[in-house]
Amino acid sequence: MIFFYFVLGVAAWTLIEYGMHHWNGHLMKGKTHFSREHLRHHVKANYFSPMADKVKLALFVIGSITLVGAVLTSLSVSLPFALGVGVGYSVYEYVHWSLHMTAPNSWYARWARRHHFSHHFTDARFNHGVTTPVWDIVFRTYRSPQVIRVPRKLAMGWLLDENGDLAEQFASDYQLKGRVSRALIKPPKYQERPAA
Repeated sequence: MIFFYFVLGVAAWTLIEYGMHHWNGHLMKGKTHFSREHLRHHVKANYFSPMADKVKLALFVIGSITLVGAVLTSLSVSLPFALGVGVGYSVYEYVHWSLHMTAPNSWYARWARRHHFSHHFTDARFNHGVTTPVWDIVFRTYRSPQVIRVPRKLAMGWLLDENGDLAEQFASDYQLKGRVSRALIKPPKYQERPAA
């Protein structure tokens, strides 16, 4: 039963992810701290909220789920559920970071980048799930990505070749829009992957 509640927590994370992104990140239009940070992520290439903010929020949410769940059910139910939510959140953070910072290396990585960057660069009203489209389908905010037009000034380093043009292997999924900037002749240097 412990494993069941853990898996249920991971699954619940996907709804929290959608709600956090869609309802708090976008619909609040900068009225909350999270919304302001999220909107900043949309307009500033490669900006992510500070890790300390993420850890504080995660500890608060996981602690709250554990305590409320223990009162309503039992600690043997609420703890594995809360840990599942925490693992789901950790996976989401890694996946989201890697979408922006590293080139795709699998069918899922390609799909996730197209889904997410369609949200970023085509229409932010759609495709709010980062790790899965399930809740976008349920809430009718899913749009199948076409060729994604990425502004040159926001282009991810992995998307560019050494001349600052679109790397050939991504031409079927992406186009660059806007003029070539001297700053993009070399792809920008990115932070290292977070420690596992």
